[in-house]
Amino acid sequence: PAPAPPAAPEAEALILYTSGTTSGPKGVVLSRRALASRLEALRRAVPATSLERALCALPLHHGHGLIGGLLLPLTAGREVVLAPPLSSASAFDLGALVAESRATFATGVPALWRAALRLSAPPPRGLLRRLHSASSPLDADLRRELAEWSGGAEVVNVYGMTEAAAWVSGSEPGDGRPGAVGRGWGAELVVADEAADAPAPLPAGREGEVWVRADSLMSGYAGRPELTARVLRGGWYRTGDRGVAEPDGVLRLLGRRDDAINRAGVKVQPEEVEAALARHPDVAEACAFGVPHEIAGALVAAAVVWRPGARAGFADLERWCGERLAEAKVPRRWFALERLPRTATGKARRREVAALCARGEGGAASDAAPRRP
Repeated sequence: PAPAPPAAPEAEALILYTSGTTSGPKGVVLSRRALASRLEALRRAVPATSLERALCALPLHHGHGLIGGLLLPLTAGREVVLAPPLSSASAFDLGALVAESRATFATGVPALWRAALRLSAPPPRGLLRRLHSASSPLDADLRRELAEWSGGAEVVNVYGMTEAAAWVSGSEPGDGRPGAVGRGWGAELVVADEAADAPAPLPAGREGEVWVRADSLMSGYAGRPELTARVLRGGWYRTGDRGVAEPDGVLRLLGRRDDAINRAGVKVQPEEVEAALARHPDVAEACAFGVPHEIAGALVAAAVVWRPGARAGFADLERWCGERLAEAKVPRRWFALERLPRTATGKARRREVAALCARGEGGAASDAAPRRP
């Protein structure tokens, strides 16, 4: 029989579901044109020599693993080693896996990399050439520790979303500014006023909401035209992420707009609190969120997973944060959990963590006398 005619560029190629960390999962429809455009932009941005052999240990039903971890190296003509999905709660040996697979490239999320630093011996020096970290801003300490653990690999904080078919920008390897994700990779990134309905750029240094324009944007959310109309405006996608454009044009991410904790008019990004807690030697994992307060409107709360043999208590953590954060950002409600619920890609389910703590499933401390349960 005659071969089927090629599909039109606007034909649907994929429907990928978002991780659902900030709302219910949504089916993102990506056309053939969008997918091809994003992969072409990524091949221009990521050196092919780094992709010689990619280790993909992320689930393939999300864009991060499927597009960034699998399709990018394959369409660049390189090899991919598929590994069982790694979990920050499992005592995997990522260094040994890198050594066994002879991987030169790997991508993950901060929770995965923190687990690797805690649980895994370093891979052979000089083997890994490039590491990507996505899903939340990468702090300077984690970037430095990861570069040391990997034996000198380039550590790149990438920024992306399913709605744009994966990564739309990435930091320069030596840029240690908190949350720096560089300039657009085949995409235009603008920081606009959060109350605006159009992406009018704010002056450098002003915080706002990030908008993205690229040929790789989704066609829309499957079966949800009203939601699509709220986020797609004239060829731009309204991300819901808060950021700031630096004078040199580099975008710095601050966190999710919906996650910000408004304490007496001061907006606190939970990612900054989590980064401070993650540096404490007795904390394995941390998740910050807001709790209602009669006077302040909201207080910062934190749920922690203690490391085995931890000796610190909540009072120690509060002092630790007080030495590293502004007073308004220091948690005043504390909870201990055995583990943090996470998505398949490793993101903490912030709302689920808050609900668990509200139900009393974590040992809580008062404002005045924080203690370990």
